Amino acid sequence: MQKFSAPILTFVFVVLLSARLSAQQPVILSFQPIAAYSSQTVTIVGQNFVNVTNVQFGGANIRSFTVNNSGDTIRAIVSSNAASGLITVIQPSGTATSATVFTFLGCPLILSVFRSVSPSPIPVSSGSVEVALYGWFVICGDFTTVKVRATRLGIDTLLTPIKVTNSVITATLPSVFIREPGTLQFSVVSASTLPASTTVTVQAQNTTDIQATTPIPERIFPNPASDDITLETTLERPTTLALTITNTLGQHLIRLQQDAPSGLFRTTIPCRQLPPGAYFLEVRSPERRTLHHLIKN
Repeated sequence: MQKFSAPILTFVFVVLLSARLSAQQPVILSFQPIAAYSSQTVTIVGQNFVNVTNVQFGGANIRSFTVNNSGDTIRAIVSSNAASGLITVIQPSGTATSATVFTFLGCPLILSVFRSVSPSPIPVSSGSVEVALYGWFVICGDFTTVKVRATRLGIDTLLTPIKVTNSVITATLPSVFIREPGTLQFSVVSASTLPASTTVTVQAQNTTDIQATTPIPERIFPNPASDDITLETTLERPTTLALTITNTLGQHLIRLQQDAPSGLFRTTIPCRQLPPGAYFLEVRSPERRTLHHLIKN
C-alpha cells in the first residue's frame, strides 16, 4: 500500500477544504427590479443563500429579507436607508456581490396629505400657539428630518415639530404669524431623497370672530376590506363627488365621479381587483376634500 508524506496529505486536505468552502459561498446571478423605491421588494436569484446573515444595497444594510427553502432566492424589502450601488449578500462562508448596479429611487412620491388643521381658524394672538396638522403622512426615513414650513406676507420659517406620527404633526407657531388677521399657509417638508409637500390655508381672525364648526361625518366600511367598500357621507347641498384611490407611490388606480344629493349619501366603490396592501381614498367636491386610509386584504 502506497504511503503519502505529511506535506502531501496537508496539501490535499487544504485543496478539498477550499473546494468545499467555495461550493458553499453565495453567488448572485441576477436581481429584479434593477431600480426600486423604499418599501418595494427586490428579488435576488443565485446560489447558496441558506445561511445568509445580511443583505446590503449600495453598502447599506437592509432591515428585512427572507430566503426560500431552496436557498436560491432572496426577497429583500428596500429600506429607507438604502443607497444606489452593488448588491451584497453576506454569510459566514463568504460574500457575493452583484455584477449589476442597483438604483435606489428614494421614498414614495407621496409624502403628506392634509385633512385638517387645529385650531381653525387660528385666533389673533400676541403669543405663540401650538397647531396640529392632521392627515396621512407617508414619511420616509428618520422623522427628525421632518419640518413644518409656515409662510405669510413674506415671512417663511421652518418649524421643528413637537410630535410626528403618520396621522398628526404638532408644532409651535410663533406670534409673528398671528398678530393680525390674514392668510397663513402650512407645508410639510422632509429631507427624503424625493421630498414632497402639500399646503393648507387657515385664517387668522380676532378671538371674538371665532365660530365653532361641526365636522361633516364621513366614513368608509369595511376597512380593512376584502371586496368592495361603501362610502357614507353627509352633504349640506347637492354636489358632484370625485372619488380617487391611489397607492402609496401616488399612482391613480381607480377614478369615479358621482352626482350626490343633499343629506345622507352612500355609494359602493369597487375594490375587489386591487391587490392586498395600503391605499388612499380621496373624496373631493367643489367645497371640500377628505382623505381616507384604506387597507385591502
